[in-house]
Amino acid sequence: MTVLKYDELPKNIQDIDLSILEKAIICQETSRPFRIIKKELEFYKKHHIALPSLHPDIRIEKRIERKSKI
Repeated sequence: MTVLKYDELPKNIQDIDLSILEKAIICQETSRPFRIIKKELEFYKKHHIALPSLHPDIRIEKRIERKSKI
């Protein structure tokens, strides 16, 4: 399996193809690898959202922190 740093990914989501599903991305905060699933990639492309740079666990933790401050 190929492992990529977030900085190595194309900046435009439309330039990312299905081959990303077979690769792991290194989290910028924890250096833990994570993968993108097909439905997730389809969602990001549909809404023109860049791929995440953080591991899903870290994204969830940050979301919980933001909600607890409200």
